[in-house]
Parts: sequence; C-alpha cells; structure tokens
Amino acid sequence: EDDDPTYLTLALRSGVLLTLRSASMPALDDLVRELTGDEAAVIEDLAQLMYLMLDHLADLTVRAEIDVRDQVLRTARTLAEEPGRVDAAELTRLRWQVDRLASLTENQLYSVVGLKSSDNPALKQPHRNAYLQDLVSELELAQRGTYRLDSRVNDLYSYYQMAQSDHVDRRLRILTIVSVIALPLGLIAGLLGMNVGGLPATKTPWGFGIVVVLMILMALAELLYFKRRGWFR
Repeated sequence: EDDDPTYLTLALRSGVLLTLRSASMPALDDLVRELTGDEAAVIEDLAQLMYLMLDHLADLTVRAEIDVRDQVLRTARTLAEEPGRVDAAELTRLRWQVDRLASLTENQLYSVVGLKSSDNPALKQPHRNAYLQDLVSELELAQRGTYRLDSRVNDLYSYYQMAQSDHVDRRLRILTIVSVIALPLGLIAGLLGMNVGGLPATKTPWGFGIVVVLMILMALAELLYFKRRGWFR
C-alpha cells in the first residue's frame, strides 16, 4: 500500500549479517517479536536468520496476493449484481495494487534466485540451498498468481465498460422513445394551433376534449407498440 516502499539490503559474510534500510520496516515487526519472545526458535547460524527474514517477507507477499484476489472477487460479484456500485476509481485502485504486487514479487524473486545461484559459501550447503529453492518456488507461484490477477482485472475493466455502455444505451433508448412519442403529438398540436380557418372540431364544444383524448390514445398505442417490441428491456 506504500507509495514509496522501503527496500532491505542483506549482506552475508562469514560470521556477519549486515542489514541496510532507508526507513523503518513494519513488515518485519512480527518476525522480530517472534525471534525475541520467550518461545523463540534457536538460531543456529546467520544463514538461518537471513532465510527466516526472506521467508517472512515472501509470506507477506503471498498474503497480500490473497487479499488482492479477494478484493477482485468482491468487485467482480458487485459488478455482476449491481454494476452501478462499481466506479472507475475502484478499478484503477485494483490495477495499482496488482501492478505494485507484481513489481514486489519480481524484485523478491530476482533477489532469491540471485542468492540461490551465488557462490557464497554460507549458502552452498545442500539443506540451505533447498530452503532457497523452496522460496523460489513459493515466489514463482505468487508471480503466476499475480499475472492471473492482472488478467482478471483486465476482464473487470472490459465488463465495466460493457456495463457502462449498456447503461448509456438504455438511457438513449428511453430518450428515443420519448422523442418518437412527442413528435406526432407536437405535430398535431402545431397543426391545430394554426390561425387559419377550416380546422376540424373548432366549431364543436367538445373539440378540445376529443383532440386531447385522441392524443392520449395515440401515446398509449405507441407505448404499447414499443413495449411489445422489447424497447424497454
């Protein structure tokens, strides 16, 4: 969620593990409490400590991917049931989250793959190399999941645009129906309002009522016609 994420640099040498960061990293607070608690696991070497840090960050990435996936599912359900409740800003925020998650996963995967292929003696032992391979596999799965999320967000954009287009089409359809109904009524009103002789029903006391009833019947007939033709769907 951070616009300017803090990166952690790890330098492992014989007997020394150096960590560098430009700002605080709340993401490691839980791990620090776990390692300094009364029931903390025994740390046998610095390579194990480095692995725990990397594994903790990878787990956070997987959790973040699950959270974003749940948000995508909720948005997709809302878009299917009530399209009007979803706006472009929400989809843009989802897109930003997926892009940030993809960048984070790629950086972590690049770092872990680099560690696995490095010639650092502390990481060359088979069991340590296997731990790094597990991390690589976990991050590769997270990366593929992120790419799937990217595809699903693109699908949401397409569905949102289709729903918006359908909403506009419905409005235009209603305006078209109103215009078509009002056009002949306006024509009749214009003809009867001409200041010339010979207009029908001008000498009849019921002339105005007859014309109004005819106009109402005409409007109802047009409404019935459009309804049968499915224009109101």
